[in-house]
Amino acid sequence: MIGRLNGDTLTEILGFLNEGLALEPNQHFYTKEDIHLTILSIISCDDTFDIGKINKEDYITVIDNAMNSLRSFKISFKGITASPSCVMIQGFPLDDNLLRLRNQLRHSFLSSHLKQSMDERYTLKTAHSTVIRFKNPLQNNKTFIDYLHRYREYNFGCVNFDRIDFVYNDWYMTNSLVKTLKTFEFEK
Repeated sequence: MIGRLNGDTLTEILGFLNEGLALEPNQHFYTKEDIHLTILSIISCDDTFDIGKINKEDYITVIDNAMNSLRSFKISFKGITASPSCVMIQGFPLDDNLLRLRNQLRHSFLSSHLKQSMDERYTLKTAHSTVIRFKNPLQNNKTFIDYLHRYREYNFGCVNFDRIDFVYNDWYMTNSLVKTLKTFEFEK
């Protein structure tokens, strides 16, 4: 389950990425279509998973029921966090609706008979958008680190998530490989 970033916030993030791409073109920079907020990974990092062997409608029904009476949520995207493997735009929920959504989805799936592997790798608690993955050694260490420092507290903006997508995807959320199984809109 993902939320798509949009508007001025997405434009700000793309500016950040274009600057980084000019410095380190051999890394994986997410494209406009790939940038997202992970709501919850229902089946995560399973090389044996075959989407053709599940009934997608059963999953959609569980998600529909879980979203009943929940509202949209707002995330403020401010600053970055870097690790040896990636760079993330930090997200800060402006209400408890994302937490409520995740908890309701967890409860609904754990109460069902459906295959899921939520929280097996880690329990998703943060709101962030991974936008760079390191796949090669840095060519310009100091310049790239200076670039990251300039964005450490940068205010990218706020996004209201009024719809979420149930998707099948690869590790990088590569747009050409993502299959949107259903888009869910929150009640107005």
